[in-house]
Amino acid sequence: FAIVEPGRAYFGEKDFQQIAVIRAMVEDLHLKVEIVPCPVVREKSGLAMSSRNTLLTDGEKAVAAHIFGILSKSKNFATNHTLKETRQYVVDSLNAIVGLEVQYFAIVDGGSLQELDSWSDSDDIVGCITVFCGSQPIRLIDHVRYKE
Repeated sequence: FAIVEPGRAYFGEKDFQQIAVIRAMVEDLHLKVEIVPCPVVREKSGLAMSSRNTLLTDGEKAVAAHIFGILSKSKNFATNHTLKETRQYVVDSLNAIVGLEVQYFAIVDGGSLQELDSWSDSDDIVGCITVFCGSQPIRLIDHVRYKE
């Protein structure tokens, strides 16, 4: 950024954590570049598009689509459950699906990426997840916004 001096830089929200780190870097280094997040592009199944998806078989892609499904359901679940219960719901639901294994699921402040203990700890709450899928296995990432 310092060499090229762009006015804007565009990043896909699929890698939500990367955007947060880049925003912090831009702020810390006082760079004059606007970081513009771009919405996640999804396949019809809901699976977040990624070059890694090409490494999945059609069957594995169908299984991987459950990641977005469970994350979406967790938004409703969260309205009547604690943050800890919601985290456990997502992990247990995905790990119960043959072919998926959650590496991590953290519910964090959207700006600092600090893990939260309660829904009242922030007005910007995001669940960031990494799931291994398939026989190779392939590492897939996604996120869900609970509050913004």
